[in-house]
Amino acid sequence: MFAMLQESSVIPYDLVIFDEAHKLSADREADFTIRKRDRYRLAEALSGIQVSDPRWSLSWSCQHLLLLTATPHMGKDFPYYCLWRLLEPDILSTVDAFNAFPPRSPFNPRSW
Repeated sequence: MFAMLQESSVIPYDLVIFDEAHKLSADREADFTIRKRDRYRLAEALSGIQVSDPRWSLSWSCQHLLLLTATPHMGKDFPYYCLWRLLEPDILSTVDAFNAFPPRSPFNPRSW
């Protein structure tokens, strides 16, 4: 099905909505390898994040991405960062950038 999004005739989407966004999981293992589920890879492609695997690459990205969830954060920093990275891939390109984001800012979700 993802191959359909890679066709040249596809018009880039204005808005992509992920309900149950907490299921877009990515996590870091004890050896620091990153494990991404296919749902997360789809979200990465749609948000315009460049990946090394051409199977999960698109020539376009959506204009807007909306992530919906009612599941709490649960204190796991790396999966939380991965979700925010989908929304701001340029600003939050690394975990260090996420951790350095101004702590008392209306734009920092950790200060809400």
